[in-house]
Amino acid sequence: MTFEINGFNPDNLEDWRLTGVSASCSAEVRNSESLEGGLRAPTKAGRPYPDHRLPAATESNEEEEVIEADYRVLDHQGAESSKDEDQPLPPRIPAYQVLGWDSDGKQVHFRSGATGLIWKAKPSATPTFFLGLDPDRTYWSEAYKPVGKSRAAFDSTAAYADLIAQANTAGVFQPSTLRGRGVYWDQGRTIWHLGDRLEVDGMLCPIIDVESAFTYELRPALGIDPLVQPSTDEDGRLLIDISKRTGWAGPADHLYVAGFAVISNVAAAIPCRPGLQVTSRFSSGKSDQKNNFIKPLQAGSGLDLSAPTMAGVRQLLGCDTVPICIDESEAENPQLRKNHLMLVRQSFDGTPTALGSGNGAGTTYPCRSSVALFCINGPLVNAADASRMVTVRRRQIPQEEWVQLEQERQKLVTPELGNRIMRRTVSNLHALLHNIEVFTEAVRAKVGDTQSSRFAQTHGTLLAGAYSLIGTQPIEVDRATAWLEEQQWSWDPDDDEAPSALQESYDCLDHLLGTRPARGGGFTLAQLVGRVRNAHEPRQADEDLLGANGLKVDRDQGLLVANSSPGIKAVYKGTKWRDGGHKERLRDLPEVTNPKDPVHFPGAGSKRCSIIPWSTPGLDLDPPETDAESASSADTSPPEAPA
Repeated sequence: MTFEINGFNPDNLEDWRLTGVSASCSAEVRNSESLEGGLRAPTKAGRPYPDHRLPAATESNEEEEVIEADYRVLDHQGAESSKDEDQPLPPRIPAYQVLGWDSDGKQVHFRSGATGLIWKAKPSATPTFFLGLDPDRTYWSEAYKPVGKSRAAFDSTAAYADLIAQANTAGVFQPSTLRGRGVYWDQGRTIWHLGDRLEVDGMLCPIIDVESAFTYELRPALGIDPLVQPSTDEDGRLLIDISKRTGWAGPADHLYVAGFAVISNVAAAIPCRPGLQVTSRFSSGKSDQKNNFIKPLQAGSGLDLSAPTMAGVRQLLGCDTVPICIDESEAENPQLRKNHLMLVRQSFDGTPTALGSGNGAGTTYPCRSSVALFCINGPLVNAADASRMVTVRRRQIPQEEWVQLEQERQKLVTPELGNRIMRRTVSNLHALLHNIEVFTEAVRAKVGDTQSSRFAQTHGTLLAGAYSLIGTQPIEVDRATAWLEEQQWSWDPDDDEAPSALQESYDCLDHLLGTRPARGGGFTLAQLVGRVRNAHEPRQADEDLLGANGLKVDRDQGLLVANSSPGIKAVYKGTKWRDGGHKERLRDLPEVTNPKDPVHFPGAGSKRCSIIPWSTPGLDLDPPETDAESASSADTSPPEAPA
């Protein structure tokens, strides 16, 4: 009997006994090259685990310690043999390490001596339990010889007593010391956790080979090559130019976006983690910016989520510190929006949040990832949120400019470039940390007393990230100030990012069009409006669904929006335009008219309304379908109309 083991599942570590070897197939499995975790263990020069670790940064024997690993391989009889028969066998490496008790005192945390995988289990005095920890029967029979005339292979009771003593000595294991994938500043060293291995100050090593107060946990490998050549200053200049030409409302928005893409890859290693919020009108580029600029520069290492819950983010993130991109963070869902902003707050400071559990013991959840929110309507009404985030707004550029820009961007902005930028950032982390302080001071000097210290820290961190694309040396405040002037960075304390009255009206319209109504089949109101307008014979179900949400399509005049109806109230509930505030904002749009008499809305009755012309940006939909096109799509099931 033979089989292959592909690896451990870090999300289901309770099934650790599956790593054991049964007596009926031990010979074949022990000879398999695939079972590296339990049977094939790397060793260094003569020191057994857990002491064979990389020296601390203050020691001087790094080059001597980092040598090519040797292996012990178990033969069919379970005896150790060496790849080189002329070399003496290295000391045996224990297959596990006892980390300590769980907080409830019922389970013990273990760590694999070969892979660094961490799991917990309730101790037992049975031989099966110890063979699950280490399937090497020879080790157990020699370390714990049977007592008297016992026919057992080894004295499992004595092994159990020693295990309990080790757990008592280790004390209570603190899960807060676990570190997953990401970049860390650890006792003056840069540690890059790649999932299946670490890079410590530029040297690759196994997960277990680092001496630290923290425990680096085995995780799925990131698709990142740490051995690539770093990006160049010229790459950075081209990237900043591409970002600037993309089209932004603010003069420094492109720097904030580029800076976020850089610092989000090393979030856990920097003092604070500012949030980024990207907004735009409906179908005007916010998702494009996420998918085709920010995510490629993160080299696929982060989480890309749509309207997630807080619990979902925590469970997916675990102890990792990879970037988080959250789409659909809209004010129309107040509770989700509140949770997303709370996540930014917690991440900014890195302070763990405490939650209760069913067993009466509190659980802490630290978050040290950079978070980006993408939305149409994302007001920051709380000063605590506004000071921890920078909001940037996409604007449309002429089509001919966009076509040329898109071609250049596709060639330059790739995951390969993101990998090289990560390599550059990690290699020069010390300079980035210094320059974050410098740019924070430069921003503070420019804004004076008009903004808080946190404001300067937020903007200074992102600007330092952008500068790192074109410079890797530590600079001083005068150079940072000069660079900000070269980039025409400024801050108007009287503006404070408040949108104009016209922009406020467009925001109100965008929120309406981007809403996904209940029982709408997942479509947005904009998509439903387009379908009714473009259909040769509009479906009654579609018209009724729009009417129930306070909308009506007039092919000649434009989109009719009710002043008041249960549906329109639900659309704007929890926003700044609630309680009928939308009608004043929409009337500020160009060429909006207000019929004198009420208009009949299908499924909702007669309502007073405003008519928004089709020429309004955001309503410039495709022309109506031809008869043939309408017939070809006639079999598409409409969304279910509300009861």
